[in-house]
Amino acid sequence: SIPERVSITLDIRDVNPKGIDMVVTEVEKLLEEIKTKNKIDFTMEIMGQSDPIILSKSISDLIEQEASKMGIKYKRMNSGAVHDSSLLANITDVGMIFVPSINGRSHVPEEKTEYKDIKRGCDLLLATIVNLAN
Repeated sequence: SIPERVSITLDIRDVNPKGIDMVVTEVEKLLEEIKTKNKIDFTMEIMGQSDPIILSKSISDLIEQEASKMGIKYKRMNSGAVHDSSLLANITDVGMIFVPSINGRSHVPEEKTEYKDIKRGCDLLLATIVNLAN
């Protein structure tokens, strides 16, 4: 059977608000094309949005420096998620340390991280805090 109604949620993230706006515009164009071609109707609603948080370069540099000293392989990356760091970024410098999830599965029931990776992340956090304290 064909459903009468379908609801889809799209999470768009970027460190640049213009990038988010561009994706929203492109999605709207695509939906209009689908609407015309298939003679269907749709509504699009922005359910929530927040300004991107730019993490502190100095804190990120320090985390990277400590990771290098410890021989930890790392990848510098942006996070579009709204973590506690986004609340703290207004009052202090903020950085984040992510540890790998098995098979890259994150924020799903199947998410699992090896204890050795959790320990490595904690050791890196401690080394970064000690460096900051000195």
